[in-house]
Amino acid sequence: VLTHEKPDTAADVDHERLLRVRLNTTDPAAFRRLVGPDGKQTYERLGGESVAAWLKRMAADRDQLEHQRAASGARNRSWGHRRAWDADQAVLSRLTQNRQRVETDYNHAWTRRIIGLAVAWRCGRLEIDAATETLFGLPWSWSQFYVALKYKAEERGINLVTLEDAAG
Repeated sequence: VLTHEKPDTAADVDHERLLRVRLNTTDPAAFRRLVGPDGKQTYERLGGESVAAWLKRMAADRDQLEHQRAASGARNRSWGHRRAWDADQAVLSRLTQNRQRVETDYNHAWTRRIIGLAVAWRCGRLEIDAATETLFGLPWSWSQFYVALKYKAEERGINLVTLEDAAG
């Protein structure tokens, strides 16, 4: 059974109330900090250490597989082991697809939590830091995060401002 939750309307939020989201992409312990409209701060437990550990594990797996693939020789040379190279490449492709899928899952979970708190605190404005290209020193799809946050904020009638937009 599929259920659909009706989005809250713009009338349910107060556009004078501001929720600030501070992203710390270098320290997993203090990954995301939310500052509510009354100055109330909360450190989110969703993400942080578990994401950092997962990213490190994925990077180590990828390095090992790339080493194995390199040991197989060149795919198109007579001295290379084509079957071994193809098998290692197939595993690398699955690893990459899995990483992209999990990144998407984390991004949607984080944006859902942020928008949920903004609605619960009746905040009509959302101010968020512009993130770097990496998360804890490893590449991350921040553009996907911002796209998801933007459409979820628009569904709820919340104005989204990144600090990069505000400064520029």
